[in-house]
This record gives sequence, structure tokens and C-alpha cells, in this order.
Amino acid sequence: MSSLMSHELLGSGVAGEPRLTSSRHPLPPVEAIDRTSSPTHDRDLAVKVAILETNVNGLKNEVSEWKSEFREFRKEMRAEITAIRTHDFRLMFGALITVALSLAAVMAKGFHWI
Repeated sequence: MSSLMSHELLGSGVAGEPRLTSSRHPLPPVEAIDRTSSPTHDRDLAVKVAILETNVNGLKNEVSEWKSEFREFRKEMRAEITAIRTHDFRLMFGALITVALSLAAVMAKGFHWI
């Protein structure tokens, strides 16, 4: 049996049943579920569910805030990139015209046109 697949039988689990655990990742102990629920158990469960709902609502709000911030950031980046592209295009177009005129002047000088 490989070391990843080996399990050890440790003690007894819930209601006298054996509990298997991995040698690398031990399983947490399992609590027995009482089939005859008491009013205190129901109240505890209701409190836990209310806490979970509050946490989920908080997470939803944070995610929506992150989405709106990301949208604003994306708009700002697009505006900056557009400005850079416009500036770069003007610079490259000016350089291309300068090189073309310089080459024409050198050719004219070389062919004794000037």
C-alpha cells in the first residue's frame, strides 16, 4: 500500500465506529447529530445562520465595491493609454517624415541633383 493511500485506524469515532485518518492530513473529530433537536439547538442554529448571512452580505458588498473600483481603474488606464498612443503616433510620424526627407536629400546630393 502506498504512503499516500495508507490510513491508520485510530480509536473509535462516533457511536463506537472506527475513524480513519490519513497519515498526512488527519481528519477533524466528527460530532454526533442529535436527531431529537432541542429548542436551544435550534436557537444556536438560527444564530449561526444569521451570522453566516451577515458575513455573506458583507462579502457581497465588498465584491461590488471592488468591481466598481476596478471599472474606474480600467477607465483611467484606457484614457492614459489613449493619450500615450496619440503622443507616440505623433512622435513616430514626425520621425518617419524626418528620415524620409533626410534620405531624399542624401540621394539628391549623391545623384548631383542639388
